[in-house]
Amino acid sequence: MARVLQYMQYAMPAALLLGWQHSGHLKQALRQSHAALRDIKAQLGAIMDCAPIGIVQTGLDGRIRLANHCYCQLTGHGEARLRTLTLHDLTHPEDRPSHLQQHAQMLATGEPFRIESRLVRADASHVWAASHVALTRDGSGRLAGVVVAVLDISHRRAADVTARDLATTVEQRVAEAVAERVAAQERLWRMQCMESLGQLAGGVAHDFNNVLQAIAGGARLIQRRPDSAAAVERLAGLVVDATERGAVVTRNLLSFARRSPLQAREIGIGQLLTDLRDILADSLGSRITVELALPDAMPPAWTDKNQLETVLGNLVANARDAMGDEPADGAGEPVHALRLSAEASDGTVAGLGAGRFIRIDVGDTGSGMRSDVLKRATEPFFSTKARGRGTGLSLAMARGFAEQSGGALVLRSQAGQGTTASLFLPQLRAPADVAAGDAPAPAATEPRRIMLVDDDAEVLEAISEMLEASGYAVECFSSTAAALWHLEHGRPADLLITDLSMPGTDGLGLIGEAQRCWPGMPSILLTGYNGEKLAPVTAPLTGGRLVVLQKPIRLGALLKQVAALLGEAGGAAG
Repeated sequence: MARVLQYMQYAMPAALLLGWQHSGHLKQALRQSHAALRDIKAQLGAIMDCAPIGIVQTGLDGRIRLANHCYCQLTGHGEARLRTLTLHDLTHPEDRPSHLQQHAQMLATGEPFRIESRLVRADASHVWAASHVALTRDGSGRLAGVVVAVLDISHRRAADVTARDLATTVEQRVAEAVAERVAAQERLWRMQCMESLGQLAGGVAHDFNNVLQAIAGGARLIQRRPDSAAAVERLAGLVVDATERGAVVTRNLLSFARRSPLQAREIGIGQLLTDLRDILADSLGSRITVELALPDAMPPAWTDKNQLETVLGNLVANARDAMGDEPADGAGEPVHALRLSAEASDGTVAGLGAGRFIRIDVGDTGSGMRSDVLKRATEPFFSTKARGRGTGLSLAMARGFAEQSGGALVLRSQAGQGTTASLFLPQLRAPADVAAGDAPAPAATEPRRIMLVDDDAEVLEAISEMLEASGYAVECFSSTAAALWHLEHGRPADLLITDLSMPGTDGLGLIGEAQRCWPGMPSILLTGYNGEKLAPVTAPLTGGRLVVLQKPIRLGALLKQVAALLGEAGGAAG
């Protein structure tokens, strides 16, 4: 025991001395660590304050813990003031919902985000900033806060606004320039219209003055020689001939203006061209041979036969004149050929779009036309013929007739190589639009149903009784409103007969709706008009069959057309 006490007496001071020594080293190490931390913090602060972008650190709730000098300048707040705010407080109210949404998404996914928004400055102004926002973690990997790098993009946004304003200004200038160009084109169009009108008026005046001169001269001569029966008969013939020339000019003008009513019906083009060839073979003489090329089978066309014959006669006359007056050669061989041909066509060459057409070609081996002449060939009263050889209306009339029929006229020519005029006319289409080669529909076991529309009760009753007496089932409508409702909700009819002039939707509109609701249904339009009202009849209705009957109608003629359109035996579309 004594030895233990003696040991403790000498050992305790030594241990205390050693502990004091170690404590001094620890304190020195701590002082050095604190100094190093202060240096690192100072260096980090210096780096942050020297950074050209704003840097701010916040808690997970967005409250600001640290902000560098650039961010303080950007917001106009001191760092002490910033520590009392959150990032959301500094975000413009209009941009705050988007900022809060993306901040919540970052907390849920851990993914950083970038946003362009306005920061509200201390003076209540705002500055545009692009912010990159990311999460920070402690040494254990737990979420510790948020760090945001902020770049001032006010200059870029201002440049964008300037660019948009410039684009708007350029757009306005372009719009003004386009409007001015349109106005200039409209002025030019009006000038051209006036020029064309003057040309048209001059041509009409010239032709009618010639007609009137012949009529007036013949009448005056008859007045001077009333006792000479032979002279009166001869002069009266001259007057009649002049009157006929005036009627031709009038018909041509109506066809050119698409004001001449069409009496469309089924036309066999092959037979028509065969007959025309036989007539031309005798009338053209030995200098011109007539060639005819037809396919073995060709569907009929749906057009006005009389006007088609007139148009073909004009095209043939033009071809004859283009081939000149040379006699046959010494061996008696023809020196020119007039070519007639026809075939089914889809109309794409003439730019008619979808549809089935009959193409009729009238070609010659004459001198052809220069490109500048070809461009003007269908203008009214434009002619390269010698004075007195033509009115300059034939090609204009042919074009008007073709377009009024729902087709087109196409001219192909080259100087020295002849001319070909192609006339496109719509094919005849059956009411049910049965494709070629399909089996025919079975015969009807019940009366054919006719939809009859007229706002005149007496006319409605008379026509319906006549149709019913002929075995048809007739549904009568006294207004287009009732008829339109039936088109939408009723049972399809086999044929529509409607008056043209009625309150509300007229007969043309009703036929158009019938074609839309019941494609291919044939129609008969009853009208007392014979002019402008009939011009657009066939243009929107080329997909169906339409007959126009002038009032007062003959009931027999109506029955004949009904039977023809319904495809019944004995019917004729005459």
